[in-house]
Amino acid sequence: MSQPQIVIDPDEELRIVCRLLFYNIPGFHPNAKKLHKACQEEGYSFRLQDITKWVKYQYSYQIYRQPLPCKAEASFSKIKIPNKVHQCDILLHTHNDQDGRRVFVCSLLVIDVATRYKEGRSLTSRNSLEIWIAIKEIYEDPSNSLTWPTLLMTDSNASFESLALIKAFKKNLAKLIYNVQYAIEGRLAKGERSRLWNKILKKYIDFMNNSKTRLIGMSPARAMTLEEVESKPSSKAKRAIGRHEEIKLKKGIAVRYLLKSGKLEGITGTEQLICTGPCVSIRSKELLLEGIHHNQSYTILRMNLSNLLPI
Repeated sequence: MSQPQIVIDPDEELRIVCRLLFYNIPGFHPNAKKLHKACQEEGYSFRLQDITKWVKYQYSYQIYRQPLPCKAEASFSKIKIPNKVHQCDILLHTHNDQDGRRVFVCSLLVIDVATRYKEGRSLTSRNSLEIWIAIKEIYEDPSNSLTWPTLLMTDSNASFESLALIKAFKKNLAKLIYNVQYAIEGRLAKGERSRLWNKILKKYIDFMNNSKTRLIGMSPARAMTLEEVESKPSSKAKRAIGRHEEIKLKKGIAVRYLLKSGKLEGITGTEQLICTGPCVSIRSKELLLEGIHHNQSYTILRMNLSNLLPI
């Protein structure tokens, strides 16, 4: 007489085992890899991707899950008119230049966002008055194409990552200048240093202005003669964005929202993280789409999050 066989659904087996390990004492598995290791120690051979899928829907995992880092970025491909938006910053030099009684220690650099046209001046200090005089010299110099812009962007906050154009200009200019300067220093006697950067600064800025730029398809000097300049984005989007973006949030879906530090415990006025406080709301809310408005660059969703739903 044949023995009876009990067929166990592998998905149901995974749910039972993971539930026992995840919610029993000690049961502290902060991520799917830790839970996968615990399953292996108990003799189970579940796949990591299946455990990850199961953990993602667990209540305690959701409320303590760390939010993704939000990095402020900006796209300037929509700016097409020259001399509308400029970016400026200071490039510090490792070698000072003795020019009479003046010792140059840094350079003020300015770039036009639409055309990538560049200008610069050497400075003896980072004093605000000297910087202002250098800015006036750049914009009032009839030999260059830059005029007073509508908006001049400066790097007032180091954590704001929107000044990508001026930062790339500083990096590329420093590479060009110091490539020549260090080549000369290699032929000098021991202890002697080259101070060539101040003399070749203007030459390399002119070289960059007359070189073809990849994103606009022409040289910045040529682009300054046009009324509008079309530019491509620096990186291709991995998905559809703006009005072409697919709306994944549907009516009636349960969502959670991020909490400020200490809000759930009633502690206000502090930015310090509290170890006992969850990162997102402990209750979900139902998403009700009242209206959808499509614009050329973004989609606006007006949401009513008044209905609480238990987990």
